[in-house]
Amino acid sequence: MTGGRSAERFKPVVLESEAVRLVAVPALGARVVSLGDRRTGREWLVPGQGPADRRAAAAWAAPQAVFGGDIASGWDECLPSVAPADDPTGLAARLRDHGDAWGRPARVTVDGASLTAVSDGVHWPYAFTRRLAVVDDSVDIDYEIENRAVRDLPFLWSMHPLLNVPEGSQIYLPGIDEVAVSHAAGLRLRRPADALRLASAADLVRLPSDGLAWPVAEVADGPFALDRTLGPDAGIALKLYAQAPHGGRAAAETPDGEWLGFAWDPGAIPFVGVWLDYGGWPERAPVNQVAIEPTTAPADDLPGAMRVGRAVALPAGGRFEWSVRLRLGVGAALLEAFLRG
Repeated sequence: MTGGRSAERFKPVVLESEAVRLVAVPALGARVVSLGDRRTGREWLVPGQGPADRRAAAAWAAPQAVFGGDIASGWDECLPSVAPADDPTGLAARLRDHGDAWGRPARVTVDGASLTAVSDGVHWPYAFTRRLAVVDDSVDIDYEIENRAVRDLPFLWSMHPLLNVPEGSQIYLPGIDEVAVSHAAGLRLRRPADALRLASAADLVRLPSDGLAWPVAEVADGPFALDRTLGPDAGIALKLYAQAPHGGRAAAETPDGEWLGFAWDPGAIPFVGVWLDYGGWPERAPVNQVAIEPTTAPADDLPGAMRVGRAVALPAGGRFEWSVRLRLGVGAALLEAFLRG
């Protein structure tokens, strides 16, 4: 970002403990741009640059903004949809790509090692609150959405942390033996990708039985380890969904034994998305990144969540609250204990 005024506008907030350093930018929807382990020096998030000037900032905040590879970094929250889609409520023509909050200023208050960010719906009357607190080796995140409308509102929420993990890292989803596919590029599946799309599933209780086996899937070219990360030369991009892992626990572990764990209540947040991009997206200037995404629905957009009966229905004047904990650790024994809960 250039210029003194621009730098001041995008001034970050830093939260720290002895083990964790978290950096968020209020002017970008409180996007977390850095999550580092101070004990080892590892940066867990894909690095990226914010808008370079006011014109670029306005483009980020525009209703028609597109979340492309050039700005795919850090950790945002997607609400009330992930992918852009027609608004099923009729309150707006379209739902914005990656939700209302990203790239737009949030109202932020800081208290020691905690931060509270509040974002208002753009076309819908709701308030979304995210509270971040750095405690020892963890980040505790408390969420709340308040419906300020006089009618019920459906919504889809997905956590969206883009992880900077090296080739050969491992992804853990305890208790999961099957995933559904919503996007597949560069990998020849045994059936066309359209036949695996979860948005067309008739079963509203569990994932469809025609998905891929986890952690090793049988694809057209033979066994493919979904839980082992690849490098950018693979040319593969996959978006997968599963029911919440056992105990609401998931993790990514690097080859040298460092790990980032996710813990949440599967009763409140019953699914997880997994984004695996090894140079397969976008078509121009592809990137290399992974995401573990606790989510309310196994769908990329709100209409898809509604079709499978998984949109959260928030009554007029109602509130919905949930939480996620991130833990940074080192060593197999600690990771095993974390995954057991």
